[in-house]
Amino acid sequence: MAAATRAELAGTGLSGTVIVGQVRTAASDILQATGMDRAEALRRIREVAAAQS
Repeated sequence: MAAATRAELAGTGLSGTVIVGQVRTAASDILQATGMDRAEALRRIREVAAAQS
């Protein structure tokens, strides 16, 4: 997740941005599969992304 955010910040272009979105969606799905609610999963993903910027 952090590596995807760093790549996006480096300027990956449209296709890279799409891939980053897919990574974030997959991370959210995995967190929700562990029992975390959607809002908490999205909050944690945003925290990781913010820490990389």
